[in-house]
Amino acid sequence: MLAENTDGVQSPLTAVTVSTARFVPSLTYGPQTQDKARFGKDGFVFFNHVEDGKDIERFPAYLDKLEVIHRNDHRFKVKAGDPRTLVAADGSFALGAVCNNDVLELDMSFGDDATHEITLYCVDFERSGRAMDIEAADADGNLCIPARNIPEYGEGVYISLPAKGTVRIRLINHAVNAIVNAVYFD
Repeated sequence: MLAENTDGVQSPLTAVTVSTARFVPSLTYGPQTQDKARFGKDGFVFFNHVEDGKDIERFPAYLDKLEVIHRNDHRFKVKAGDPRTLVAADGSFALGAVCNNDVLELDMSFGDDATHEITLYCVDFERSGRAMDIEAADADGNLCIPARNIPEYGEGVYISLPAKGTVRIRLINHAVNAIVNAVYFD
């Protein structure tokens, strides 16, 4: 299966294509397994992992700001051993999220000139048919990632994209609500 960016460049869904500041996000489906444990080497945030409104955060030094706009907090009831849950360094497992019935936005600012990989982990824990689009814009509002549909993510999906400077990632709801469980920085 191939994805096409706005410049007409086609690439496999597992690759990130950079072309004239527009790129296709990489999608990896399924829970984090040993082969996917590469996410978050520089830092992460697990939303509502401890309880509603209490995230687990380990931000990288190059991140100046992470703000969730239109945030609604949610925690799922999880069972031990469900591979879709997130496990913290202290061994606690949980699955919290930030969500919105319309649009959920993540504003990020990076204090260096390097390009970093940002990975969002999203899971429709109840397998209720959630669907959303993802898009990203730079500080001037120029669309860097045109809307990309994430049709169903009951088993979880990792959405990876390169980012530098200031970026706003928008998750646009199509069914139930748009949801993000974690953000990883590499």
